[in-house]
Amino acid sequence: MRSIFDQMKCFVPLKWEDSLVLIVARFMNNVLSAVSLLTWIEFIFRYRKKSWHPWFVELWVFSLVALLFVSLFFGGPGNILIWWGAMYILTDAIGAAVRDIVASPIHHRDDEGGYIKVYDKTRWLLMAVVNVVQVVLCFAVFALHYGTQFNPHILEPSSAIYFSAVTFLTLGYGDILPCCPQTKALVSLELLIFLLFLVVKLPIALSVMRVKEERSY
Repeated sequence: MRSIFDQMKCFVPLKWEDSLVLIVARFMNNVLSAVSLLTWIEFIFRYRKKSWHPWFVELWVFSLVALLFVSLFFGGPGNILIWWGAMYILTDAIGAAVRDIVASPIHHRDDEGGYIKVYDKTRWLLMAVVNVVQVVLCFAVFALHYGTQFNPHILEPSSAIYFSAVTFLTLGYGDILPCCPQTKALVSLELLIFLLFLVVKLPIALSVMRVKEERSY
C-alpha cells in the first residue's frame, strides 16, 4: 500500500531538516491531502489498476465551482450545509496550492533541484486561475451567510461575489465593511489566502521551482 501512496505524489515524509517551517508545511500538506475526496478517488483508481487521467482533476474542480454557483444563487444564505460545503471546497483549493508548493518539488527533482511536474503548462495555469475563482466564490458564500454582520448588509449573491473579489484582490473600496469579529476574521483569512496563491504559489511555481511538462501519466 505504501507504494500506491508513493505513486499518488501527494503525501510527503515528515523529516526534520533543521526547519520548523518545513516540517509544519509538510504536515499541513499531508493533512489537506488526506481530507480531499479527490485524493481517495485517485487512490481507488490506482489500487484497482485503473487509468488516472489529468482531465479527472479538471472535471472535479469545475464541478466544485458549479456547485458554489448553485449554492450562492439557489441555496439560501442561512443554510449550514452550504457553509460546510464551501469550507470543504476552500480546503480543497488550499490543499491544491500547498501540494504544488510542498509535495511536487519533493517528488520531482533533477540536477537543478525540485520542480513542479505538470501535464501541460497552459492547462496548469488555467487551473490555477480556476482555483482562485474557487476561493473567491467560497468566501462569497461565507459573506452571504454572515450578510447581516456587514455594513451595509450583504443580502444578494452578486454583492457577496463583489465583496469577496475586491477583498481577495486587496482593492478594499470600503463601501462594504465587516462590523463583527466573525466577519473581520473572514476578511483577514481571505487576505492570507491571497498571499498563499498570488505571492507564494505562482512565483515559486514559475521561477524558483520551475514548471516542467511531462506526459508520463
